[in-house]
Amino acid sequence: TGRIARLLRIILFHNHIMSMEKLKNILNSSNLHDAKIQSEMRKLSLKEREELSFVTRTLVYYYDQEVSLVRQCEESVLLKSLPDNHTLDDIINLNCLNIGAGGRTINPYLISIDLNRGQIENNTVSNGITQNSILSSASELPFKDDSIDCIVALHILEHIENPVDALREWLRVLKPGAKMGIVLPNWKYAWDASNDHSKYGHRWNSSPEITKKMLVENFSDCELIYFDTYDYKLSFDFVIKKPGIY
Repeated sequence: TGRIARLLRIILFHNHIMSMEKLKNILNSSNLHDAKIQSEMRKLSLKEREELSFVTRTLVYYYDQEVSLVRQCEESVLLKSLPDNHTLDDIINLNCLNIGAGGRTINPYLISIDLNRGQIENNTVSNGITQNSILSSASELPFKDDSIDCIVALHILEHIENPVDALREWLRVLKPGAKMGIVLPNWKYAWDASNDHSKYGHRWNSSPEITKKMLVENFSDCELIYFDTYDYKLSFDFVIKKPGIY
């Protein structure tokens, strides 16, 4: 594998049909996590890795400081979702939800919603779950209509069989004029949901194109404020505002 990085570059930028097949033999989902492959992948630029992911339909990898940047960009959706004329300092006085929080609390004053609080193993909570989450299905929230000031949901909507119904439920509990910010993976740089058979796996292939079509067809009364604002390819965001005055 000493020449894998060079081979990947040559194949990637010549872009021939035979080369694409050769590339998929060199890099695929079965060997992507191999230590030698990972060592060679680190020699590629971010742009090259993203292009390889797209071509081979394998998970794009980010390394070192890139990981923090990706997380920071995704978690900035909270700031975009706050009520107009509010800052992060105001969140202590707001009722804001983090749906499907997992281990990403984002902000200590968010109300975490999840299906479980992790598993106890050796007297330690595992699975990176927020231990004080409210136990609830994301599609049936235990809140009154028009009672929530903002909602964020990072990498959860793609796990829900019917995303349209889920979004309608989230809009139900939002106050008029309030916003919700959603972060989704772009399956073209992650994996195909049709091959995901895990219990809590991806249920549909989210992408900017598919998601925007869904929003236009089902939520035309809502204002789309932000959409697909990230420079990297793994995930994308959108923020919609519920009709009315906050």
